[in-house]
Amino acid sequence: MDLFHIGIIVLIVLVLIGFSWWGNNGKPGLPG
Repeated sequence: MDLFHIGIIVLIVLVLIGFSWWGNNGKPGLPG
């Protein structure tokens, strides 16, 4: 696996964590 694909995976994980955190802090309409 090259750095480009690693970067994409890291970005996706950070986005998923961000949406989960946002949902857990009471914002409507988001997963988590």
